[in-house]
Amino acid sequence: MKTVITMDAAKISRLAGLFPGPIFDLRPFVDGRLVRVWVGEYVSVLNDHDAPFLRDALRIAKRKRYPLYVIGEEEKWQEVLKWAKVPESDALDEMAGELEVEVQIESA
Repeated sequence: MKTVITMDAAKISRLAGLFPGPIFDLRPFVDGRLVRVWVGEYVSVLNDHDAPFLRDALRIAKRKRYPLYVIGEEEKWQEVLKWAKVPESDALDEMAGELEVEVQIESA
């Protein structure tokens, strides 16, 4: 399972359009919520009591081999995985940090 972690939301949007997968938005919220999860057109906002939902979402993404997209910093993502109590074996096979993915789109 590939994970792209970056603060560049536009880059994540482009990549998710080409290679669909869940987007975990870690940018700060004013109401104390921890993470926003986007799966296609559906959006869920999670608090710390929603850890089971996050674990399930990560397991499904891994089983289906979807890429994971994280808008935020790698350290913050590691914190989210800790509060969700995601076992290391279920976490990320490959974390890429500020992964540079070259995507060539042919002009029409």
